[in-house]
Amino acid sequence: ALPIYLLIVIHVRPHPMFKREGDDIYCDVTISVSTAALGGKIEVPSVYGALKVDLHAGTQSGTTIRLKDKGAPSIHGRGRGSQYTTLIVEIPKNLTEREKALFQELASISGETVVKASRKSKVFSTVKDVFGAGD
Repeated sequence: ALPIYLLIVIHVRPHPMFKREGDDIYCDVTISVSTAALGGKIEVPSVYGALKVDLHAGTQSGTTIRLKDKGAPSIHGRGRGSQYTTLIVEIPKNLTEREKALFQELASISGETVVKASRKSKVFSTVKDVFGAGD
């Protein structure tokens, strides 16, 4: 009798949050400006459920944290990979008047000079540059 072969093809759809490379899993997590500046506990999603992670004060956007043994099981049968989570600091777009005042105060305390950009002045200075006015 002739042997019968069974061919199985598996297609794995990409996950919207996690990316796998070998035994390691990668994802991005958005944190607030205040959490990045002050530090504290955050919840990080993982394929094993949400994990609590301590952040140091002054965490920068783009910082990657390693969660050891929270990756995929090794294909060699021993251990697991790691999860690498990149932290993205979200800058607020629509500030309340109070939030604007607090950011202004923070800038002042830090010695920064904040000059409001006027959309009108940007447009006119660009037009002047293009046509050579003001030379």
